Amino acid sequence: GEAKKVTSSDFDVILRVVDSQEVASHFKIRLTNDKDDYQLNYTRGIEPGVYKIRSVADVRWEDKVGHLTGNDYTYFLEIA
Repeated sequence: GEAKKVTSSDFDVILRVVDSQEVASHFKIRLTNDKDDYQLNYTRGIEPGVYKIRSVADVRWEDKVGHLTGNDYTYFLEIA
């Protein structure tokens, strides 16, 4: 298939950070929007709170948890 530009598929999502757990060389961030639960591997821990997560590359669902895929541009913008 054709190589698609990664930037075009990036999206932002507003979620509440529940927990950050250090795992080997990264942090496993647990998030929720009070309806669904999500996880994102990230380079550092994030304090609990509500954030707009910018530039999420992908989400795939596994056991009712949305596994978010970040990229070099992914960051957390605190909104509450």
